[in-house]
Order: sequence, then structure tokens, then C-alpha cells
Amino acid sequence: MVRFASLVAVTVVLAGCSPESAPPPASPGGAAESASGAAAVQPVTFRVPTMVCTRNCWPAVRDALQKQPGVSDVTLAAQKEEVAIDNPLVTVKLNGPFDAERAIQAIAAAGFAKATVEK
Repeated sequence: MVRFASLVAVTVVLAGCSPESAPPPASPGGAAESASGAAAVQPVTFRVPTMVCTRNCWPAVRDALQKQPGVSDVTLAAQKEEVAIDNPLVTVKLNGPFDAERAIQAIAAAGFAKATVEK
């Protein structure tokens, strides 16, 4: 588990609605120590450039991330249109240890390569 002193944003970008992608590079997840000494878990934002629609792509990415240990909520950034994704950022709220590399691999396995963690 990697601990960070500040908020870690992980953005996963996916381009395309078909699952024809290779696994993206690994990125660390994050948890930070709070002032009380207890581990405070920070959200992570992924850029998923191959995620282009809200009807098929977004649900597949969301489901892959929701299955990861430590994930309590997954949200898509605001979009200009209802169906097309022009802002492929996905934020994961955490409630425990989280492995961003494993999450990126899960996104790739769902068909969306090139996901990255936003910092």
C-alpha cells in the first residue's frame, strides 16, 4: 500500500466502446495519514481515454472499478452531452486500501486500455 501525504487523483481515460485494448501502465493508489494518526483514504481519479459513451462504456468501467477492494463509490465527471463522453475522468472514493495498478488492469480487462491515474 502506498501512502500519500496529499490527495491523489487518478484519472482513467478510455477511448472507444469496444473491449479491444491492452493493459495500461500501473499507477499507485493512495491513502494518507490523518492528523490523529489513523489512515485517511483519499479519492483517486482515473483518465479513461477510450471510454466514449455513457450507455455501454461508462457502465463497464464503473462495474470494473466497483469490484475492486477498497472502493466505496465510483462517479463519472460532468459531461457536456448525455450520451457522448467528452471528459473521461472517473473518481473512485475509497474506504480502505486500494491498488490503482490492479484497478487499471481491471479497466483494461473490461476493454478500456490506456487508463491512467490523474495527479
